[in-house]
Amino acid sequence: MDKLINLYKNNKATFIYLVSTFIISYFFIYWIFYASFSEAIGVWIIISIYFYPILYIAKDTRISKEQKVGWFIFVFFLSYLGFAFYLIKKKD
Repeated sequence: MDKLINLYKNNKATFIYLVSTFIISYFFIYWIFYASFSEAIGVWIIISIYFYPILYIAKDTRISKEQKVGWFIFVFFLSYLGFAFYLIKKKD
């Protein structure tokens, strides 16, 4: 049980991200379009994969807030291509 508590503390932002995207996708797909639960899970997976780079940049403590805003915009519009540039630039 202690391992689960420590895992939750270390990855709290990731846990909140996954839960919130699941809730949003579930209500959006299930309640608005009257789709099945499996379709809601599929949309949740797609939304989670698309917005993961933004979460990764938000959790990074090595860059300033001004730089984060620029990277958010870049990654939001170019998704994983922008995320690749971010990871390459972060190495320097």
